[in-house]
This record gives sequence, structure tokens and C-alpha cells, in this order.
Amino acid sequence: MILTRCIDSGQGWHVLGSLSFSSWRLCHMAAYDERKVWGWLFVSIGFLYFILYFFIAIISKVLPPSNIAVISAMQNDWYYCFLVPLTLPIIVVLVYFHWLSIKMF
Repeated sequence: MILTRCIDSGQGWHVLGSLSFSSWRLCHMAAYDERKVWGWLFVSIGFLYFILYFFIAIISKVLPPSNIAVISAMQNDWYYCFLVPLTLPIIVVLVYFHWLSIKMF
């Protein structure tokens, strides 16, 4: 297979054995495809978390009262719908202090 002919030396993928152009190209394509899969995985997980938070923080508050225990708990919870928006200004301040400390030291 493709990955059995390639090794990761920490500076990129290299071909074991002969260094033909087609083997080198397949090796780099395999590394690119792996990064692409990990990227899409992280984007998908982030999107699912955003949809879940959006449902908990906004949509569940405007739905009619529910008899389902989980949805009822989300409707009555006001902690998380304020936590994330109020955390953003603190993150901005912390990023500024981090940048300032890097510049000074």
C-alpha cells in the first residue's frame, strides 16, 4: 500500500526504497489526504458543538414547555447561555496579556 512505502521523519513524508517520482508523489498525496481527513474531522466536531450550544442557549428557550426531562432541563438552565458570551471579553484580555508577555520577554 501507499503508507507502507512512506515514513514520517518529522520533516515530512519520505519514501523507503527507490526515490522514483511516482512514489514520491504518492507519498506526499497520502500525507496530504491524512491532514485533510483530520481537518474535516475537527471542523465537523466544532460544527456539531456549535449546533448543540445554539440549541441549548437559544432555541430551547423559545420552544413551548416540554415533558421530556432533558429538554426541560435545557429550557430552565440559564447558566450556559450566558457563560460563553461573557467569556469572550475575558479571552480578548488574556490574549492581549499573552501577546504583551511575549513582546517583553
